[in-house]
Formats: sequence, structure tokens, C-alpha cells
Amino acid sequence: MLICITLYIFHFQLIWKYAVDVPFEDEWANFEAQQLPSGLSLSGLIVQHNEHRLATTRLLIWLQYHLNGWNLAVHQIFNFFLYGITLLALFRLLTSNGPPQVGFAILCFMAYLLSPINHVNHFWGYQSQLHFWLLFLVLACYFLIREADRWLDIVLGTAAAILSMYSMAGGVISGVVLLVMFGVLTIGRVRSLENTGRAGGYYLRAAFVLVLLGGAIFFWLNNYSKPSYHPAVVLPYEFKFWSYFVNILALGFGVDQVSNILGVFFLSVVLLPIVGLILTYRRNLPIGLWRSITVTLAVLGVLASVSIGRAGFGVEHAKESRYFEVAMPLLPLAGFNWTLLLQARKALMITVVGSLWIICFVAFWNNWREFRIYKREAVRRESGLKCLTAYYNGKGDGNCPTIYPGPLPTRLLEGAKTMNVSFYHRIVSQRGGQ
Repeated sequence: MLICITLYIFHFQLIWKYAVDVPFEDEWANFEAQQLPSGLSLSGLIVQHNEHRLATTRLLIWLQYHLNGWNLAVHQIFNFFLYGITLLALFRLLTSNGPPQVGFAILCFMAYLLSPINHVNHFWGYQSQLHFWLLFLVLACYFLIREADRWLDIVLGTAAAILSMYSMAGGVISGVVLLVMFGVLTIGRVRSLENTGRAGGYYLRAAFVLVLLGGAIFFWLNNYSKPSYHPAVVLPYEFKFWSYFVNILALGFGVDQVSNILGVFFLSVVLLPIVGLILTYRRNLPIGLWRSITVTLAVLGVLASVSIGRAGFGVEHAKESRYFEVAMPLLPLAGFNWTLLLQARKALMITVVGSLWIICFVAFWNNWREFRIYKREAVRRESGLKCLTAYYNGKGDGNCPTIYPGPLPTRLLEGAKTMNVSFYHRIVSQRGGQ
């Protein structure tokens, strides 16, 4: 625990030190007419961006705008705080219904989740979408997959699942998996109570979850369109899909080089304990295993959806830093599942779980030296801020490649000016003080 806390604090202070108040790439989309300039509206919150409907991130940006003019440095700092909350929620989910040794195993693997391999998401405020997706998925699983159904839990779990959907496109896939697993669990409970006359409450709560989640999914899919600038989808019967899928999965275990062999190995690390646990417990799976298996299948489903949509970019694309967070829950989940599967054979458990930890230690080794990447990225963002300063002072053309791919559209530059956002306000203030 102390190692994880130390790593988190060290990482946090680096982001605090190097965060720069300037929009980066996709963040400029918030200055489109239907975004910040139009105020808070349902259509603005759920309008499609790439494949996503980013309602939670857009709401966060709207709140920050009214608090501090949307200071991007503050957004990055808050983003890492949100990441810490997400890790705590995942830890709580896995340890709330597990034996004592599980907590230690999970913490050992969670230390890797605090490496700088995830630097893009930590230094890009807009990537709060990933934190929100995972946080609300974990909360939804915690409240929906329980020993006993209560209406408050059902309401909170359903709301969390819907928020996960409207945080990132993958939330739709993970929401479907969650809905299926909740349905299977409910069917098992109903069968055990069908002769007692107490099954009616389960039917009613299941119908509530089905209607609300099903309606949210339908509403999410309404008017959805595949981005025209993305390559054609790659379906699971194609080799490109599986190559991308196992490589993005392996990234969650620290493997940042392309290797189908390592990808298949880590896929087996994820799947084998689940098969073993199901064969061991059969219909008597403890609730902790229900939760673990649910989140594992949800993450695998999201990775499959990413592979379908992004494999056309090439397998190297699967190794981009920002995808680490999509796959990373599989690392502590695998540690949890192997620990429970082998808990009755302590020596074998220590050997298997310890070997997995050592393999990950080797895989992550080259990433621990990359904390300096925040300083390098800060230099790039500062360069972009100087470019914007030149533009707003009438001495530049708005072509700022370190913060936007290509010349910035005039409508976005003027949108930031009209909104008098934090970075523009600072530029004007500096001009007035000179």
C-alpha cells in the first residue's frame, strides 16, 4: 500500500509541476458552436465526437469553465485525482468479497498502473472520458452484482452504467456485458426462489434495469454514424482483428512492442483462471467472482470493439499510450482470479502469481524511466501557447503543430476568444501588462 501511495504522490506532483493551460488536439472541439459557446444543453452533451458521446467530460468542462474559465492545467491535475479515485474503486470492488491475501496480490499489480506508460491520458484533460468510463463501470458492477438486490443499489448501479456509456463509446459494450451478467445472476436467483413466492421482486428489479439500460443503449445508438475519416471496420474473422486485439490486450500488461505471441500468452493469462474458477464453483460462484468475471468480460468486450474500429490503422496503433487504460484492469483482475483459483494450494499460488508479477516487472521496466516525458511534453505545450499568443497578437497564422494537427480552424480560435477561456484571458492580461 505504501509503495502505491508513494508512486501516486510522486506522479501527482509531476503533473502538478508540468501541467500547461492550453487546449490540446481534441480539446479544441469544445469551441465548436454547439459546445461551450451554446451553454449547457442535452444535445451539446451527447453530440457525437469520433465514436464517442462524451457527456460526463463535457459536463466537467462546463463546470470548470464557470469556476476558472476552463483552466487546462487544473483539468489535468483533476484528471489524475480522478484516476486515483478510479483505482481505489477497482481495489474496493475486488477486495470487498475476497480473502485477505487477495488485497496484497492486487496492490502488487496495481503498482504497475501508476507507471508513466499511461502518460497521454494523465497529461491530456480530455482523457477524463476513460477515467469516467472505468469508474462508472466499476461502480455499476459493485451495485448491480451483489449478494442481495436492494432498490437503492439497483438505482445507483443502473445510473452508473448509463454514465459509463455516456463517458466513452466502449461504455455501451461494457454496459451490454453488465446487463447480460446481471440477467444471468438474476435468473439463477429466481430459479432458486420460484417455489417460495418471493421471486416477484427480482422480476420487477430486473425489468427496471433492462428497460432503463436498454433504453439508454437505444438512445445512444440513435443517429450514430461511423466517422468517415476512420478506416473500414475489421471483423473478428480477419487476422488483423486478432493481431490488434491481442496486442492492445498485452499493452495492459506493459508490453509496448508488437508481438502476437506475447499477446496470445497474456490472453491465456486472463482467460484460463476464469475457466478454472467456473469449473470449480459451477453454479455456486461467490459474488466476488461474479464481479471479477463481469469486469473482465466487459473489458475484453471493449477491447474487441476498439479492435473492430481501429485495427485498420495498423497493429502499431494498438501500442499507443492512451489505450493502456482500456486494457489495464485486466492486470489486477488476472492477479485476483489466479489467487482465488489457487488459494487452496498456497505454494502453487505463490509460484504462479509471483511469476506473473516478475513477467510484468520485466515488461514495465523500460517505462519507469519515462517520468521525464511530462517535462518534454510541457515544453511542447508551452511552444503551442507561444504560437497562440502570436496569433492573438496578430503576428501568427494559428498553425501550432505541437497542440493541433494542422492549422487551427479560425472558428475554434475565435470561439476560444469569444468565451474568454483561461488561456486566452492570460494572453490578454500579459498583453495589457506589457
